[in-house]
Amino acid sequence: MSVSNINFKKDVGFVANAGMQFGLSRSFALVADGKYLPLRASTTAVYTQGGNTVAKFKINPAIFSAGLAFRF
Repeated sequence: MSVSNINFKKDVGFVANAGMQFGLSRSFALVADGKYLPLRASTTAVYTQGGNTVAKFKINPAIFSAGLAFRF
């Protein structure tokens, strides 16, 4: 069996982002940030001898970061 065509479909949606900064002194601060971005996609493979195969997946990553900021 060989594949004659592959179709990709992706859904674009919202992204949520929030962050904060806490001053330790005039020059230093602690920073934190969080992001959430839902993603859905589907792929359809069309075979040369008939039939389709559909694969769907969801990825919903939550990304967090933290750090130390220095202002000079």
